[in-house]
Amino acid sequence: MSFAASTTGPTNLYAAITCHDNRALHTYLTGPVAALPGLTHVESAPVTRTLKRAGLLSAPPGRQHPAE
Repeated sequence: MSFAASTTGPTNLYAAITCHDNRALHTYLTGPVAALPGLTHVESAPVTRTLKRAGLLSAPPGRQHPAE
């Protein structure tokens, strides 16, 4: 899931993205995000565990679903 919205307050943009792992998040933040013109500051807050969400649970490649 990816989502972006404009906000008020100390920040003017909020974005939520999904990455496969920490390395992918780092690559995204230091690549395409860092290259955005006019960008002066980025804050990230990784969510490493999702407790409730809509949709089907899928296992990473090569791993079985926890219920199997």
